[in-house]
Amino acid sequence: MLLPILTDENPQLREKSVFVKEITPEIKKLIADMTETMNYGSRAVGLAAPQVGVQQRIIVCKIKNSLGKFINMALINPEIVTKSEQCELGEEGCLSIPNMFGPVMRAKDITVQFMTEDKKTVMKRFGGYNARVILHEIDHLNGILFTDLVGDKSLLYEELSY
Repeated sequence: MLLPILTDENPQLREKSVFVKEITPEIKKLIADMTETMNYGSRAVGLAAPQVGVQQRIIVCKIKNSLGKFINMALINPEIVTKSEQCELGEEGCLSIPNMFGPVMRAKDITVQFMTEDKKTVMKRFGGYNARVILHEIDHLNGILFTDLVGDKSLLYEELSY
């Protein structure tokens, strides 16, 4: 089921999300619905539960695998374990801030601990594009929007859709 996306004027997006205590059938359904919403007719590469009005620490992402193919991945209770000191600037956008884009500095490599839908705890390293997507979505879990991280707001730009 497609879920409505909250936009940046909604104060819920500024709240810190709570940890998932148990992976229930409702959590699995939420993940399936979030994934469907992320994949539906947009250029979205990630979605966090707060963006659909659920204050739980769940993100879904399109991750590039070692073969260069995109796969959907759900991370429950993701925690950044390490971040590289090396950073890179990249363009970001967000479903919650439609048509707005801007440059954001992010760590180039991260290690994340998270739980999978089948209740396994995983520690995994992500780099480049994958690290950027995961960091962006984890920010949502902490009430942070990408526009907060753009130092010079004059660098934000709008891309109109036709």
